[in-house]
Amino acid sequence: MVTFTLYSRSWCHLCEDMLAALRKLEAPGRPFEVAVVDVDADPALVERFDELVPVLFGDLAEPELCHYFLDETAVRRYVERYQPIAMGGVRSASIQAVAYNFTQPGPYLWTPPDLQEED
Repeated sequence: MVTFTLYSRSWCHLCEDMLAALRKLEAPGRPFEVAVVDVDADPALVERFDELVPVLFGDLAEPELCHYFLDETAVRRYVERYQPIAMGGVRSASIQAVAYNFTQPGPYLWTPPDLQEED
């Protein structure tokens, strides 16, 4: 399962908007795990994020994916990296291209490592 951490505030409408936009990217039957953390509950988090909320992380060891507004491209890249078939694709690269929304920027094809040709 793909996991995210959303640093938020209880009274923040942008935080609610980001969570709703993130939920819209979930593939049927493959929900994301989203930990919503209230920055006001911890002075260290207030100092770190304060006016940046909402802030979305995938892997906490990596830089943030976005703040203020959902960066759909960054989220899709993260999901593809951690769960390549989570966005509705299949393990056949020739069929998978049909499963993607071509109104979004690429890449559109993903080839599983076990099917990749060596140069």
